[in-house]
Amino acid sequence: TRGSTLFLYFTNGAFGADFPQNKMKKMKKLFYSAICVMVCLLTACEENGSNEPEAPTPSDKVITGNVSEITAFSAILYGEIKIDISLYESVEFGVMIGKSKEELIERKGKILNAKVLDSNKYKVLVDNLLPQKEYYYCSVLFLNNMQYEFGGINNFTTLETEYEYVA
Repeated sequence: TRGSTLFLYFTNGAFGADFPQNKMKKMKKLFYSAICVMVCLLTACEENGSNEPEAPTPSDKVITGNVSEITAFSAILYGEIKIDISLYESVEFGVMIGKSKEELIERKGKILNAKVLDSNKYKVLVDNLLPQKEYYYCSVLFLNNMQYEFGGINNFTTLETEYEYVA
């Protein structure tokens, strides 16, 4: 193979027969070290070329809905439950919100429960937001006090001033 040919070239003829053996051993170590570093670098790279963690596959039990009534300090986030919740003893639902996608991927966002379910759809008013900031959110379903289900991750940006309004 090409690598072994290159190695033989360096060890046998590139430096001549009078090349000192101790230097040859150092060259071999350097060569092997360089190969190991290249292999490590190649295997450490992700396929998509970024260091962002990939979002987990969303649950088919809950869907993250749209956002409406965005202001500089608040927004209304929507979700929808896609299962028969009467089959569960305990059900909580709402949204998880965070300042980065990674925060939601790692499930470290703030969970806000919805209070009303209407035809398996719900909404949550999120307030105390900062103007002109991007936020990420996803729907959350908590079943029988032990099983979390998460919808896909969406995002929105709050407005600059309270006088703007996006429906």
